Amino acid sequence: MANELFRIEADGPVLLGTECQQCHYTWFPRRFLGCERCGAHGDDLAAREFAATGRLVSFADISLGSAPTFGLALIALNQGPVLRAILTDTSHLSIDDPVEAIAIDDGEHLRFRGVAAPAG
Repeated sequence: MANELFRIEADGPVLLGTECQQCHYTWFPRRFLGCERCGAHGDDLAAREFAATGRLVSFADISLGSAPTFGLALIALNQGPVLRAILTDTSHLSIDDPVEAIAIDDGEHLRFRGVAAPAG
């Protein structure tokens, strides 16, 4: 079964979303029911790909009983939409830090992680 949320390419994951051709509103994941902003539908909605990079809007560490703690985040993609995602590690992250998606489980799932600052 093909993944309908993302595709893995040589330089990283690509998220599969939608753009309204009338008002240019973008969203993830891909849906073609109608634009949330202007109501356009049908041919006015186009498939759009987004780089899986962005900035951390908010996050929280989640602990469920004896299961390992994980980070849940809101991420504003550099190309527009805001999405919810799981973080690999929150120990060195702050609001507005750059993040990127990485593939895990042989490319079956994505998680976001902080992007290391360039050396120099």
